[in-house]
Amino acid sequence: MNDDSTFLICDCHSHGLLVEKFKGEEELHISLFERGLSGRTLNWSERLRWIWQIVRYGKPWSDYVILDKEKTNKLVKFINEYEQN
Repeated sequence: MNDDSTFLICDCHSHGLLVEKFKGEEELHISLFERGLSGRTLNWSERLRWIWQIVRYGKPWSDYVILDKEKTNKLVKFINEYEQN
């Protein structure tokens, strides 16, 4: 699994951001999540759509970002500058 991770919930309480660092990898993995399905279960057509997306692309949706060290440092710098202002 991963060596280090953090999950942040959006202030709107409907989205989440998962940031992970995996052992042996230099990249930082960032995943965006929509929290829940408004309390409902996916119907069969939605489930098949998700399955097809995973079979075709290897992941459910294009909501996954991987940053190399340079881009990770840029993100950290941006966040640190935001914190200082």
